[in-house]
Amino acid sequence: TKSVIAGTKTHFARQMPEKIRVQGAHVVPDPTHTNLRFWFTPDSFAQDNTADDTPVIMWRNVAQLGVEANVQTLNAAPTQVERLRQPVTSKQPRYKKNVINGHGAVHFQRASTDGSSGQFLEIYHNDTATTTGFASNPFTTTAGSADNSFTIVLVARTTQSSSDTGEMGILRLAEILTSAGEGGMQLSKTCSQCISDGGTAPNCFQGKYGKLSTLNAGYGTTPAAGALDDGQQDYNDCADACTSGCNLNQIPAACKARWGPL
Repeated sequence: TKSVIAGTKTHFARQMPEKIRVQGAHVVPDPTHTNLRFWFTPDSFAQDNTADDTPVIMWRNVAQLGVEANVQTLNAAPTQVERLRQPVTSKQPRYKKNVINGHGAVHFQRASTDGSSGQFLEIYHNDTATTTGFASNPFTTTAGSADNSFTIVLVARTTQSSSDTGEMGILRLAEILTSAGEGGMQLSKTCSQCISDGGTAPNCFQGKYGKLSTLNAGYGTTPAAGALDDGQQDYNDCADACTSGCNLNQIPAACKARWGPL
């Protein structure tokens, strides 16, 4: 298995920290694979000696860094030059050190309790451009055909405060961000809620959950009103089955059927 960016036995102008390049028995992705288009890892901030709690203005892509025309070189830029950026100070997430097994993380926080505003990053053409979106179609095969198929591996953890409601956004892919009928996909986590006299979310009394904290997905076109139609979403909070309260140790059959095999 090749290590991040450089490969175990090679030396490049820019390499990831040793702690992620040497993983022992753990298998790490091959950063030189021709089909790997993006890799955003918080270890890139460790590489740059970024201080703890620093606002994230730009998050660079390290997939295929040092690879040019499928050949490893010293100074080649990534195949995809796009970056994750956030030029607005109030919307910038923060880099935090030593969060997960000694590794850093990028921390996003809400600005409103209902999740309607807060911190986020968007794809930009490069580290200086003012244009959002992809500079070129990244979902092409090695033969050059645009089959638009892709796989996303995302590691995230959500934390709900007692006053939080609504959805905790995780990922949003849109055809055109400003379009009234945009196509794409979105992932979110439900904020749990308690029934009356059921305690304070997210720690409701046992058997007193009125809405469960679940992972939800939406697909297809978003109507102009902004909400997905029922047929376009996989929504799993089970609020309709928990009007009298749900016990986390005895999940209703209707919820299990909705979630599929556990």
